[in-house]
Amino acid sequence: MAATNKIACRLSIQSAFILLPVVLTLAILASVAYLLSRESAINAGNVNREQQQDTALYVAQAGYNHAIWYLNRQNCTGYSDIPTHNLGNQNYLAAFTDTNGTTLTAGSPTNIKVVGTLANGTSYTLLRNREKVYQNPITLVLQPDAASGKDAYLWYPGTTNNYGSARETWVSTMSNDKTVALYQFDLGAVPNGVKILSATLSLLHWQGWDSNVPISAHRITNSWNETRVSWDNRTSTQAWNTPAGDFDPEVIDTTLVGPISKIRYEWQLRSVVEKWVSGSQPNYGVLLRTIAPKIDGERFYTSDDSNSTRHPRLTITYACECGVVCSGAAVGNLLLVVVNPASLTVQETDKKALFESWGYLVTLIDMDDTQSAFDTALASNDVVFITEDIDSTRLNTKLVNATIGVVTEEDDLSDEFGMASTITWDSGDTLNITDNSHYITQPFSLGNLTVMTAVNSLAYVSGTRSVDLKNLGSIISRPALVALDVGATTYTAGTAVGRRVQLPWGGNTFDVNTLNADGLTLLQRALEWGAEVVTSPPLSTGCNGTFRDEFNDIVYSGNNGIFNWLGDWQEINETNGPTKGDEQVFADLYEVPAMPTNQLHVRDNDSGGEGVMRALDLSNATTATLSFDYKPAGLDNSNDYASVQMSSTGVAGPWTEVVRFAGPANETAYQFFSTDISSYLSADTVLRIITSPNMGPKDYLFLDNIQIECSK
Repeated sequence: MAATNKIACRLSIQSAFILLPVVLTLAILASVAYLLSRESAINAGNVNREQQQDTALYVAQAGYNHAIWYLNRQNCTGYSDIPTHNLGNQNYLAAFTDTNGTTLTAGSPTNIKVVGTLANGTSYTLLRNREKVYQNPITLVLQPDAASGKDAYLWYPGTTNNYGSARETWVSTMSNDKTVALYQFDLGAVPNGVKILSATLSLLHWQGWDSNVPISAHRITNSWNETRVSWDNRTSTQAWNTPAGDFDPEVIDTTLVGPISKIRYEWQLRSVVEKWVSGSQPNYGVLLRTIAPKIDGERFYTSDDSNSTRHPRLTITYACECGVVCSGAAVGNLLLVVVNPASLTVQETDKKALFESWGYLVTLIDMDDTQSAFDTALASNDVVFITEDIDSTRLNTKLVNATIGVVTEEDDLSDEFGMASTITWDSGDTLNITDNSHYITQPFSLGNLTVMTAVNSLAYVSGTRSVDLKNLGSIISRPALVALDVGATTYTAGTAVGRRVQLPWGGNTFDVNTLNADGLTLLQRALEWGAEVVTSPPLSTGCNGTFRDEFNDIVYSGNNGIFNWLGDWQEINETNGPTKGDEQVFADLYEVPAMPTNQLHVRDNDSGGEGVMRALDLSNATTATLSFDYKPAGLDNSNDYASVQMSSTGVAGPWTEVVRFAGPANETAYQFFSTDISSYLSADTVLRIITSPNMGPKDYLFLDNIQIECSK
């Protein structure tokens, strides 16, 4: 897998298909409703046997949905038949067998037999043979850079102009200014034969001048060249069959875009991605357009923007049939340096199994192999891991010039990789997280973190260090978990040609099985960062952390938590920015005690109801809590208020008020507020703070340290 693909992959921590519980619930509710509507007639004998059989069939179908849901949450093992399950006065049971009729407890496919029975004894037997059972879902995030991304827009009247390297795409319908946008993603990392559960295209909105513009996604039906495509032509020598692109008129999905910018809008592409992956249709990407008249232009960032967090993103969740090895293609290839591939040590065996469980295809290489052998192996791998068992003097400098990432627990190699001239040993089970802005440490709070279940040898770098060395975690105030990025200056004034990570643990007595869940997370994320399968912290993968804005600077873009918000604060009924108008960020001079820090201030001096809002992704959370410090000032009566509201369906609402700060109120000190917002979890959660139109020029609500803490 090419490093430039920027593929982020994680095993879904859900234990079942995303939609199956919903399907099951709907099926059961439908069955119950059907049964209740007919039950009195059945008991009275006013319906015939055919109708009773139909009703029993509905019960059996509910049992079948239950069986499918149950099987696909077992992760391919531990099946047991479903005993009698009551639905009011009716019931169903299900049994699983292999193709020979033997009870099946693991694997795929399975024969399913469901018997639905009514209260009067009428029954229906439903048989489904060779049903596929799937492993736990895997989520793959594709967010390519300029080198591997493919996007462009087509413009009329510039019918031969190419915009394949533009940092934005446009969608517009003015009479002399028409545009459509093209996007194509390389799906080579998705294994063949998988079941596509969801596929979401996410684009960060740059700018627009209209509200609720219906922008539709269509399947492109012809190939195109990013550097040559135009309104008239798809390549340098081939024209589109129809100007403005060849596409299927059938709409895949439509999303209302605007007026809010700097937030992500999404299109659901599961139906077409499923066909691309199966090979039933060629993947030429999607075209975005609108049929709404007189649209000035909706602009979206492309993979050519200098900020990688703004790039287009395609998130695919899929599942592989039980017994099929498929996750290796999704994560990458790992080169494991060992003492002797023919006779692995216990620790090497355990690490190989661990990496394979994370989805890596592991290749072994002997530390004594030649430089030529190493160079050949590096060409077909994405990341290298060096075990503590090897002899650093025998491996020597064979990996110094590797352009792929290298993660090492053999700390005696810190000088070879340009991190520091020497190391010093200590012992313990705790690491002090000193920087959680880096991908490796992002899930954790600053401070002490226990990473092992037992005391082990720990090492920290000492002597002369690289000026670009990232100190992510320390022991006894010394850098222990450290990283160098590509292009960093080494301690010898050279240049790092690949990503490098030195782990804090090692030594001949280290046991990988003593790493606790947090230690394993650090190891896994170090490999992911080394393999460049991620280029920036995920917005809320796993969602155990915080979204936070401390308003340290006079901007609307503060990100002081573990996760990043989906864009900046957006003003409501005002567009003056954070330094002017009724909504501003500045120091509260009347704060008691006085502190030279900034806060967010909201008021309404124009009698229109103003405020701010900000979006975030809580789709991976199960609970969330909103908190902030606040101080009302000059609120005379109940007509002077500021309302804090939540929406789980984007900026369009509907909105629910979670708290209102109303007069009479004129505080001199800040107070703390906290409330549960677990009812508003979605990929498009929005927090809104809006004032009443009755507030005057001296009526304020001051807010600081706005935080949403989520957990999974």
